[in-house]
Amino acid sequence: MSAGGPLSAEIAAAELRVLERRRFLRERGKAVAAVAHRRLASPVALLSAAAAGWVLGSKSGRGGLLKAFSVLQLALSALSAIKA
Repeated sequence: MSAGGPLSAEIAAAELRVLERRRFLRERGKAVAAVAHRRLASPVALLSAAAAGWVLGSKSGRGGLLKAFSVLQLALSALSAIKA
């Protein structure tokens, strides 16, 4: 069997398709992450995260300062999850 036969051409074409698919998925992933970051960095999303943190802090019986810390911690974790 020769080195430049039809099987080698099929393998090369398959490798190119795999590389193109990886590039497409990488670009699509960046686009999805950008949209998610814009939506979660919106004031509505941040206020929702703060409200959820406040409710969780209230239900857990934490005091005022710890409750505020819970709000900030939840909002920051939501933003950092999007950046990752």
